[in-house]
Amino acid sequence: MESGRHVVRVRASWQSSLPVEVTLDGTETVTLEAAYSERSWGFTETFLRPEGALDLRTV
Repeated sequence: MESGRHVVRVRASWQSSLPVEVTLDGTETVTLEAAYSERSWGFTETFLRPEGALDLRTV
């Protein structure tokens, strides 16, 4: 990716994570980890608020 500010979101089926902001200086490598959380299996996160059901973080 190019250096600068990037906003990243992961999606699996209809569920997704909240956006995570990553700033790159052009020489670094950033690793992101995505996972289903315990809350992702609930009714609210599955059907009413699927945009925050997954966890995304920098490692």
